[in-house]
Amino acid sequence: MNPSDVTQMVTVLLVGLVVVFSVLIILTFSIWLYSKIVRSITGKSSSKKGDTPQNPKKAAAIPVISNVVKAAAAVEDDVDEIMAVIAAAVYYAGLEDNTAYAVKSVRRVAAAGRSAWAMAGISQNINSFFNARGRK
Repeated sequence: MNPSDVTQMVTVLLVGLVVVFSVLIILTFSIWLYSKIVRSITGKSSSKKGDTPQNPKKAAAIPVISNVVKAAAAVEDDVDEIMAVIAAAVYYAGLEDNTAYAVKSVRRVAAAGRSAWAMAGISQNINSFFNARGRK
């Protein structure tokens, strides 16, 4: 290997690194600037990690909805419990925008194009996932 070849390789490497990181810095700055412009137009301020939530109902509803989803996964065939879980989820979804929703009907939707064996396999895989996390 010729010493001029090594010098050329190192030069190309350093120029490439400088170009890549310069473009990354420019992109980071432009995204930051864009977010500042959008915030100033919309009038919203950025929230810090230590700030309290501005909508306590919304913050309180998130764990409740996740509990409803966990309960829905645990319930398999009891129609009354399924209806209660769906109604609770709809109720808590309405708390966010102060709108009252009502469940008029609930129907089981047939699986599109899947045989009973395929649905049994999917159900078994989903149940094993929840059972592995300690939910039964």
